[in-house]
Amino acid sequence: MDFPLKYFHKNIVITNDFIPMAVYQLPQSAYNFKYENVKKMVPRRLEEVLNVFSGRGQLLYLTRPVSIDEGTYLADAGCYPKTAEIMKEAHNHATDAIDYLNTLRSWKRETYIALELPLPEKVKVEMINSVKDIKSQIIEMFLATKKRVITPQLLQEIEIAENELSMQISPTLGTEPVTFSDIDWLIRRNLYRSDDIPPPLPARESGFFNESMVLALGDGVTYEEKSTMMALTTPSGEIHYQSFMHMVDVPTDISELNVEWLSFLNFLSVPVDAVVYFECEKNIKAKKTFKKKSGMLKDQIREYNDSNEQTTHEIDVAEEQEPILEAKLSSGMGLVKFGCTLCVSAKDLRELRSAVKIVQQKYSNFDFRLVRAPGDQLKMFYSFIPGAKPGGPLIPCDPLYLAAAGVQASFDVGDKKGFVIGHMLNGIPVLFKPGDAMLRNRSGAVLELGTLGGGKTNLKFLLIYLAALKGARIITINSKAEDHVLELLPFKSRQVDLSYTGNARINPLTIANDPLKARDIARDFLCITLKVGDNESRLLAIVEALDKVYSLNQEKWHLDSVLNVLETMQDADENKINEARRCSNLLKAYKMSSLGRMVFTKETTSFDGDEQITSINLAGLPLPGKNKKPEDPLTESERQSIGLMYLAAVAAKEVLLKYDVKALKVYSSDENWKLEFVNEGKLLTNEIILMGRSMNIIPIISTQNNSHLDDDTKKNIGYVFAFHTEDLDEIKANADLLQIDADNNVIETFRQLRTGTCFMKDLDNRVSVVKITLLPRYLKQIFDTTPKEDQKVVGT
Repeated sequence: MDFPLKYFHKNIVITNDFIPMAVYQLPQSAYNFKYENVKKMVPRRLEEVLNVFSGRGQLLYLTRPVSIDEGTYLADAGCYPKTAEIMKEAHNHATDAIDYLNTLRSWKRETYIALELPLPEKVKVEMINSVKDIKSQIIEMFLATKKRVITPQLLQEIEIAENELSMQISPTLGTEPVTFSDIDWLIRRNLYRSDDIPPPLPARESGFFNESMVLALGDGVTYEEKSTMMALTTPSGEIHYQSFMHMVDVPTDISELNVEWLSFLNFLSVPVDAVVYFECEKNIKAKKTFKKKSGMLKDQIREYNDSNEQTTHEIDVAEEQEPILEAKLSSGMGLVKFGCTLCVSAKDLRELRSAVKIVQQKYSNFDFRLVRAPGDQLKMFYSFIPGAKPGGPLIPCDPLYLAAAGVQASFDVGDKKGFVIGHMLNGIPVLFKPGDAMLRNRSGAVLELGTLGGGKTNLKFLLIYLAALKGARIITINSKAEDHVLELLPFKSRQVDLSYTGNARINPLTIANDPLKARDIARDFLCITLKVGDNESRLLAIVEALDKVYSLNQEKWHLDSVLNVLETMQDADENKINEARRCSNLLKAYKMSSLGRMVFTKETTSFDGDEQITSINLAGLPLPGKNKKPEDPLTESERQSIGLMYLAAVAAKEVLLKYDVKALKVYSSDENWKLEFVNEGKLLTNEIILMGRSMNIIPIISTQNNSHLDDDTKKNIGYVFAFHTEDLDEIKANADLLQIDADNNVIETFRQLRTGTCFMKDLDNRVSVVKITLLPRYLKQIFDTTPKEDQKVVGT
């Protein structure tokens, strides 16, 4: 068979039969687990385009194997270690990650659409005449004659047509024109489905698919057509096999949702490529075709009636469908004929036969019949090249039937590039690139939800570890004494111990260098610990006391000075004086408590330094328990503990703000919901999340119950990881946060999630179930927070 293409220009290819076709990458849209009304919008976009498009086209639904070397992997993640120790750790991670990807035989799904350009008839004739004697004209080009095969005027007409088509479909489908490297890949992909694809040819804007070009793209691969497969041999002698199947019978009707007869290929155990060839008729022409065939149908029925014979099943079905089709055409629908070819590949014949059986059985469950037509394998092989002719017969349908295949339905999740953090249950890897969200002007905040033992802590440690590989400055706040494991990683770290037994101190009046900001922090702290609420007189007393303290010399900026001012405050406002006395009594009691010694101090333990990771330990503080609700009253000790947690969070924020805006930073708060028992804590959490986008900070917020979090906190989150939970109300709240339908399937999935498996929502609102994997593998031992004797650093 002849190569099906003659010429290319930018994202346009010209076929052997002189049809110019524009090729675009077709992005995928959030679909998995989504609400029904959201799902419906995905196929309807393609249906909308097919209803108004006229001509032929292709949908290329392809898998791209994930094959990567260490340097590229780390570069894609933005990891450029500056020390030998971190370089070694990055190597350890990359080595295990690449091995992990190879074990998974990982791949990603990519979709392209090729559409015939609507050229005026005069231009079509000119193009055919221009390419008739292509061989001789190529020779003239090499001889440097001025004659061209494709004239500038013709190219201009083609570019105008492509520009018009792009403006029509891009707003609806979100298409992007391909480049020569894409076309190179789309052609070579057919030769290397089971092998690494060689580097692309040098970039160019235009050119002929002459013999030398085709040979260069082929890279020495030879192929042989067998009865039900193709055998391809590389120059090194390696053989792999491809088998093609074409749809010859499909269900008469198909639902708009829940079949997705192409996108369900993503959940098979083998990678499968697909190409759909289609021809569209606009509504006006479709009506004429319908009218003609309707008349023929009526004539057939009349003949059967005249001969007293019973009509066939096919005629009965056609008669039943006729008014339905007429109604659709009256509403403006066009008509489509389509053919679909599937391809599986393997290096082993037994593996190939198994893959074919898997695909055929899956489709037979939906009443689709696939045929491995002997003698047509080469034809189907070529049908995967953009602009090529179909690999088999075409089936008439309405546009929605084709759109319901789900080619734009995304089942992926995660960032396009980054570190591997796990895989979806169909084996597709999930990537996370610390800081990528901020580069996209999105919120990089991470929210982890789920009951104890679900895997939140391991994920938090993994994200911190990956950010540290990129050189991030990290501060963590933990109320369970778990973050000590971070000291076992090969990053310079230390712990600030604000636990009952710790020796760290924090002066609420000097956390910020700016006196005005320091005064606001001290006021909020006192409002928390002294339970100001709506008590205006108490608030006025505190504000006046702080004003007097901050008017003194800086060495007197501490809580003892505030206590003294409150005790001696004089004012005509009796209510304010009474509140000042109450506040002084409360502060005296606070000073005498175990927590008081941490804040009644003139000095603050440094939260800053040259460490990469600083862990603030709040273990043992009487913070609210998991059964406490936001509306429940707080005890004095709980209120004081929340005040201390607030100071730790503010101190962490102030340290991170000192660093260069472009430098990556991480703020991690475990059981952050405890801070949100008070309004000051809610405002602080929201402030950190909102400033993360502009200050290049990744906030990682961990909590057990969704219901504990403020709505403003939840609506500004970038990534969501929801682990196992049994409670129905929590499941529904999590589903709402994930923007998915809390149907029975989702409810049961939440309840059956195993440790380390979770629902994940990414920056593009895509959702999938993900198995989190710790890489390097020794991280599992490091992140095990069970107490051990003589625990040592692993992997260094």
